[in-house]
Amino acid sequence: MSEDEDDTPIAWPVGLMDLPSELYIEIFLTLFNQQSVVALRLTCRKLEDVYQRIAETVRVDQRERIVAPVRNFLEFLDRFKLPHDRVRHPPPGGWPHIQPVPGNGLEFKTPFAIDILRHLSYIYDPEPQFDYYDGCITH
Repeated sequence: MSEDEDDTPIAWPVGLMDLPSELYIEIFLTLFNQQSVVALRLTCRKLEDVYQRIAETVRVDQRERIVAPVRNFLEFLDRFKLPHDRVRHPPPGGWPHIQPVPGNGLEFKTPFAIDILRHLSYIYDPEPQFDYYDGCITH
């Protein structure tokens, strides 16, 4: 450390729990993953109460952070590589047919994971050509 740097701890005049709720909301909306949100929510009841007011907004924001790169990549492929108009985007509420039912493998997924799957874009092939070989489907 150089002489002009000061390593004295900064004294905060306001405690974390004395901050306004609006600031907590901004913090929750800025967190980058679900684990960070859960960890912050578990620190105290006041933060949990603030989170409950904006829970859906946080989930939608986090879902969009996951889905957007996939959508952007597929749109890139659609413009430069795929035949025209092959990328299908979900309706605003997501693909309605993606639901957890016994036997489809989704019944063990979390609601957040299912929400992500419901909002993913995909490449549509109007004439899929499948070859069955040794019990595997090859395309």
